[in-house]
Parts: sequence; C-alpha cells; structure tokens
Amino acid sequence: MTAHDVTAGRGQGPYVDANGVRTYYEVEGSGEPLVLLHGGLCAIETLAGLRAGLAGRFRVYLPERRGHGRTPDVEGPFSYELFAEDTIAFMDQLGLSSAHVVGFSDGATVGLLVALERPDLVRTLVHIGQQVNPSGIRLGSPAVTTRGFREAEMREVGALVAEVLNHISDDAAIAADCLIQAIALDW
Repeated sequence: MTAHDVTAGRGQGPYVDANGVRTYYEVEGSGEPLVLLHGGLCAIETLAGLRAGLAGRFRVYLPERRGHGRTPDVEGPFSYELFAEDTIAFMDQLGLSSAHVVGFSDGATVGLLVALERPDLVRTLVHIGQQVNPSGIRLGSPAVTTRGFREAEMREVGALVAEVLNHISDDAAIAADCLIQAIALDW
C-alpha cells in the first residue's frame, strides 16, 4: 500500500517529495483521479465545498504548493511555471499517469501550464476564477460592452463572495457589497 492509497483525514495528510519540495497533500473519495489545485496564498481548506462535492464521484488529490498551507517555503522566487513543474512532479511521485485537473484562480493557471507541458497527465481541465484580461474582449461586439462586462463580472463576484461569507458571517451581504465596491474602484 502506498501513501496515496490511504485517504487522509483533513489536516492529517501525508507529505511527498515533489521537485525537491516536501509537499503536503490530502486525498479523499474514490473513482477516477482528480487533482484539485487551490488559489494563490491559500491552503486547501479554501476548497472545502468543491472537495466535498467532487469526492463523491472522484478520488480527489489536494496538494498544497510551495509556500502555501503546510508545504514549506523554499529558497528562490515563485512562478506559475515552477508551480506547474511541482504539480507534474507531485503527480509523477504518486503514480498518477493521468487525472482530471481542476484549478481555482492561480491553481487554474497552474493547471493550464501542466496541460501545456504534459498533456498526457491531464484528462480534462476545468478553470474556476482564472485571471482574465478584459482587453481581449472585442469592443463593439453586440453581446459585450466594456461597461456590461464589468457590471456582469461584479454581480458574479458579488454572488460568489456572499456565498462564501455566508458560511462565516451573518453580515455577508454587507461585507460582499463593500468588497465589490473596492474591486470596482480597481477596474
């Protein structure tokens, strides 16, 4: 039996050496393998809702990237390319010859780079909340205007933030509105 054959309890997962980094991870569920990649400056706990839903159908692997969660920081700069190399090494170390890859935010970027570097490892790729550059939207398109895009984005972000905050605060709607106003000023 190998380490990834054992479903770890939350916060009680094993470590594996991936690309020279002592990488913390957890495994839950059964079925086809799925690697779930967290966002930047987050730990895997931020994916609890997705994890629970996916673990009913997939064997979910949740690695924490270098300098995130319980995986230690190491010398040198961070980059998406380096995170992708670490993820490839993680999959290789666990003997995952291919898996579905789901990434949130920075994890979506890492997943895309893994697929570009090693397409053989990625059965399917799902991006959630990946960075977007609105300059790629063609102005004048009847379906999209800059103002309409921004308003739609803000409504979408607001709903997501409110949903997340509802789990931790009774004032979620107020907090979400404040956050959305701050984000809107940045756009």
